[in-house]
Order: sequence, then structure tokens, then C-alpha cells
Amino acid sequence: MNRGEIAVIEIRKRIIAGEMKPGHRLKEKELCQLFGLSRTPVREALKRLETEGLVTISPNRGARVVKLTKSDLSHLYEMLFTIEGAAARLACSAISEAQIGKLMEYHEWFIQGMKENNYKHLRQVNYQFHKLITEATGNPYLMESWSNLRLLWTRLSDLMLSPRFPEIVKASLEEHLEIANSFRKRNPAAAEFAMRSHLETGKKIIFEHIDRWEDAPEG
Repeated sequence: MNRGEIAVIEIRKRIIAGEMKPGHRLKEKELCQLFGLSRTPVREALKRLETEGLVTISPNRGARVVKLTKSDLSHLYEMLFTIEGAAARLACSAISEAQIGKLMEYHEWFIQGMKENNYKHLRQVNYQFHKLITEATGNPYLMESWSNLRLLWTRLSDLMLSPRFPEIVKASLEEHLEIANSFRKRNPAAAEFAMRSHLETGKKIIFEHIDRWEDAPEG
């Protein structure tokens, strides 16, 4: 692993964890001192993170952690509705009984995370739940599209599955079970509807609190 890749991993990790908050200025000198690197690998890392949608770079303002605006969220949700809705529909006929069993296992883990108020655990389980459904389609193009959205989706998940939005956590528990049950019944239309409804719940609650989005720390 070269120095540029190390910088990418470390900065990305801090952004997703909320240590580097939306709008935070990423000063090259400070990053060099933080990671013990020269300016070249740090600059390469910032350019890489810009392509991933985590950093914005401008001539006058330098590099900053990207802020997701209401418009950005709308566009992101449009893609999630399309990609994850299609994934649920396609997975319904392809998903194995073992994979459905794994979804139910994730559901139990989610319950445990709620009991422990372990939001890091909840986010990890939530990610694995959605990832398994996408992988179950066996469609490499859909999987690639989902993967390209993964980092922004992860940031959104970090915001939603947090103590600030307990209503989303509770709704996710019920909606995950509904999605899994639609797979058990092998009902593609129901699976797609359940997935879209699941995403719509998060969108609705986030948009009701949009004014708090700009100021609230992520995580």
C-alpha cells in the first residue's frame, strides 16, 4: 500500500466517522502533520476523495468535506429508489433460502443493537442487510452501481441510524422484517414496494429535520 492510499483510507475513515464534519476545511499542511506524509500523497488522496463524492475542491476555498444539501439528498434518494427497488425485485427470484435466513439473522442482530443502543453495530448490520440483497441479484452491473453509491449511502446511514433519529431506527426494524418476508413469499412486486417504502420512511423523516442537517454532527 503506497502513501497516497494510506492517506485516502485515513481521511475517508475520519469523514465517515464524523470526525471531519461537513464543511470542514482539509488543510494540506495539517493533514501532512497528522499522517506524517508529504504534500504529494495528501493531494492525491484529496483528489481521489473528490471523485468519491466525499470532498469538494475549489481554487479559492481549497478542499473541504462535502455537505449534502436538500437537493443532493433528493438526487441520492432518487438513485437509491431505483437501484435498491430493482435489487429487491430481482433478488426475489434469485435469493436462496440460506440468504433469506441470513437476512433474518441480521434482523435479530438489529434487535440486539437496539437493546444495547449500539448505533455503530446498527449501521454495520443495516449495511450488510442491504448489501446481501443487492448481491443476491447476481447482476454485476446493478452491484457496481450500488457500490458506486456506497460511500455517500454510508454517510446517509450514519446520520439516520443515530440517537438523533430513533424513529428511523424503530421503523427500520419493522421494515427490514417486511422486506425479508416478501422474499420468503417470492413476491417481487411486494419486495420492491417494501424496499421503496423503507427508503421513503428515511427520506421523509430526514426532510422533516432538514434544518438540523446542516448543523448536526454526523455519526
